[in-house]
Amino acid sequence: MTRKNTIVLTLILIIFGFSLWVLLPLESSVHLLYQAQFPENATADEKAAIIDSASLTIQQRIEAGNVTKSKIQKQGDDRILVQLPGITDIDTARSLVGQINSFELKEAELHGKRLGRKGLHLGLDLVGGVHLVYQADFTENATGEEQRADMKRVLLTIERRIDKYGVTEPIIQQMGDDRILVQLPGFTDIDAAKSLVEQTGYLEFREVELNQVGQPVSLSNYLADSPNQFIDRGETSDRIFVKDYLNFNEDGYGSFIALLVKTEEGIEFVDVERNPIDIYTLPPDVAQAHSWIPARGDDGKHLTGDLLANASPGIRQEMIPEPEVNIEWNSEGTILFDEIAKRLYNSGAYGAPQRALGIFMDNTLLSAPQILQPEYHGVGSITGDFTIERVEELANMLKSGALPMPLKKPPLYQENVSATLGADFIQMSWMAGLIGIILVMLFMIAYYRLPGLLASLALVFYGALVLAI
Repeated sequence: MTRKNTIVLTLILIIFGFSLWVLLPLESSVHLLYQAQFPENATADEKAAIIDSASLTIQQRIEAGNVTKSKIQKQGDDRILVQLPGITDIDTARSLVGQINSFELKEAELHGKRLGRKGLHLGLDLVGGVHLVYQADFTENATGEEQRADMKRVLLTIERRIDKYGVTEPIIQQMGDDRILVQLPGFTDIDAAKSLVEQTGYLEFREVELNQVGQPVSLSNYLADSPNQFIDRGETSDRIFVKDYLNFNEDGYGSFIALLVKTEEGIEFVDVERNPIDIYTLPPDVAQAHSWIPARGDDGKHLTGDLLANASPGIRQEMIPEPEVNIEWNSEGTILFDEIAKRLYNSGAYGAPQRALGIFMDNTLLSAPQILQPEYHGVGSITGDFTIERVEELANMLKSGALPMPLKKPPLYQENVSATLGADFIQMSWMAGLIGIILVMLFMIAYYRLPGLLASLALVFYGALVLAI
């Protein structure tokens, strides 16, 4: 081998080694298992609500700690498994999650290292999980186009719900014209999986709270004055504070900050699980967040998503066409919405917070369009600096509070799949693959010499690249 070839090979090996170090970090992870302590008389729905609320609280705390790729999974009817990759200390993990009301930490383990930034995603045959097949129950007069649109919406709805729980590599896809396949690797509780798929989200409409002189109330008002009762004493429901001060297209827009609830002693800031929180520990910019209260008609009825008949993407026909979301209300919603629109329209100038109608899904603000006229007669549109993709997403979210059509129950097929191949097979597969790669590399190096060595390095580098992304 010439000196020039030696220098080239040395440089290649240095670059190759550095690339492997960058592409294949070996990360440890901490697993925390929490068990619920339910009240003796708690119903099944109350237990499920406690589990869901605790999962959301944990997720918010983890996001606040800037831990990425975490996973939160239900284990049975009363347990929550929290996986925190990249954390090597159990005490740090416990401090990050904090105390969870009505839950006890049962296990805390430091798991071994994993290969690749995301680890290896294993399917049902290797890790087990839940396999469900549902059949859609369309109305008799539904057209083929309406059925196709409903199937697209239901897939999006189920996907959004499952994503909240950090299930790794779920499979949600359409089978034929009216069937839906759901596979959840690593999900061990089939009843919890069915509940997750079949549940209904909560879509509601809210307006900004006003003080005695008709000015909008923000979080800063409650922090500065430290009142022991709501500023608008006529509305006793919870106040929601979200990041409405961000630009609509900014990351984090509309995300949950806190609830302000009425207690026997006065009012108190809590999280979604209704655990008390210290609002002063949050970033200073949240003081700009407005206080959102339920939007009600003249008779006090709350405007909610069940009164929304339809929402669809469209194009506003102006000199410069702009994407918009077209909405339609049912008969009751038409009357209620016009009553609210008239009040908000007369509450302030265009652009004022009190002219906005907030659209909330499970305590998250989706959009806050301004009311532009006192009456809409059952139809309206949401406009803004939207892209076509954002309009389609917002329209689907408005319709995704509930499944667009019922799913026939029980599922056509349901099975809790065991890990048929198991850990032993995975270990044997690793060994067989490693031996095969070594034999191929030895053959190429022996027969082709330097080109064979370079080809072998390229093969290993390609494998590292695949694992890393």
